[in-house]
Amino acid sequence: MNKKIICHDQLSFVIKKESVKGIWRLNSGFTARSIISAMHLKIETMKSKILFSVLFIAFLGIAHISMAADGGFAKKHPRRAEVNQRLRNQHHRIHYKMKHGEISRRQAHRLHHQDHRIRREERRMAYRHHGHLSGHNKYRLNHQENRVSRKIVRA
Repeated sequence: MNKKIICHDQLSFVIKKESVKGIWRLNSGFTARSIISAMHLKIETMKSKILFSVLFIAFLGIAHISMAADGGFAKKHPRRAEVNQRLRNQHHRIHYKMKHGEISRRQAHRLHHQDHRIRREERRMAYRHHGHLSGHNKYRLNHQENRVSRKIVRA
């Protein structure tokens, strides 16, 4: 007789193999096949739980990204729209002056870089206030844009 020890839920079972029928039996009378199939079912259940968890996390990630792209981050808020429109206008003014030879490429690059920093700060401020800008934030950004605008005129 062959004996095997299977640890299942902190219990050890001694299995005896009946040579005639080929059935694995426990000392208590249960068939080992049912326990093995139950363990196999438990493993399959765990695999499906893990797969479900991974898919659920992926779904949440996609939902979060789409929410941030659509409505969760209000790009059309009036204060944000005003600040962004000023940045677009300054971008076109810089490009126009460079195209017509009024400023060098290096000066244009510096001015674009300053505009880019203002735009990054605007996004950071909006992120902190759930997609909106406060009046004070708009005032600070307009003050910075005014400085860049004066540099564009002087150049």
